[in-house]
Amino acid sequence: MTLREGTYAILRIARRELRRLVANPVYFFCMVVAPVGCLFFFTTLMRSGLPTDLPVAVVDLDNTPTSRRLVRQLDAFEQTAVHMQCASFDEARHEMQQGSIYGVFLIPKNFQQGATSGKRPRLSFYTNGSYLIAGSLMFRDMKTLSVLAGASVGLQQGQARGMTDAQIMGQIQPIIVDTHAIGNPWLNYSVYLSNAMLPGLLQLLVFIVTVYSIGAEIKQRSSRRWLSLGNGSLAVSLAGKLLPHTIIFTVVGLLICAVLYGYNAFPLASGWLPILAAMTLLVIASQAVGVFMIGVLPTV
Repeated sequence: MTLREGTYAILRIARRELRRLVANPVYFFCMVVAPVGCLFFFTTLMRSGLPTDLPVAVVDLDNTPTSRRLVRQLDAFEQTAVHMQCASFDEARHEMQQGSIYGVFLIPKNFQQGATSGKRPRLSFYTNGSYLIAGSLMFRDMKTLSVLAGASVGLQQGQARGMTDAQIMGQIQPIIVDTHAIGNPWLNYSVYLSNAMLPGLLQLLVFIVTVYSIGAEIKQRSSRRWLSLGNGSLAVSLAGKLLPHTIIFTVVGLLICAVLYGYNAFPLASGWLPILAAMTLLVIASQAVGVFMIGVLPTV
């Protein structure tokens, strides 16, 4: 078979495959609707990155200027919003059991008096561990507030004793911790999850469609006609059949890259050319795995 004959055979099989794609709505759903729908679903679901304004209840048993300042500071955190103030801990626990709030911040009686007299009053906070993300973010904010409250009391006591700010900070925080998030430095769940889930979903759909399209030829007993159009060459027949799939899935993959790294401005350290080449190779590699699976596994 000459190069020209092989090219004509590939184009002839590709036109036949296009007619099969149009005639079967399953292909349109798996190749266009499902990946594009999931793309917009994940990007809109986690558009804000981290959850914000998570509802928390405050039980202020002290009701002093110091305790009210703590409540305002807690409400100022981006991830936490003071949803209600309860008269007792039992009321706040009932609200948490109902799912109205994710956490409870308890300020005990005589908190201001104990803090100023050095009696070390205890701040208590509770989070709902059933919600992993909400509970962990709220725990972080309430723990940070508790640490800052202790530091504020220490600062006031030190100033009353005539100590300088440097001396006070040396006692309050002798070691400064500089933290850096390695796995997700942007602290954005959309960047962290969409970069992995969307290409993985596309890879799965390419694999399924490849196996289904070749298996349909065997099931419908049209494989001999398919191979005859390729002049009896399995490589030419596969190239012609998978060419439309490769083009469609590659366009969808490039759309995913455009939405993630262009429209949503996700971090892209490698540049556009490597990510586009990687997406194209991902489609081809997934098709190769599909061909291998349908060739190895029994079809009857």
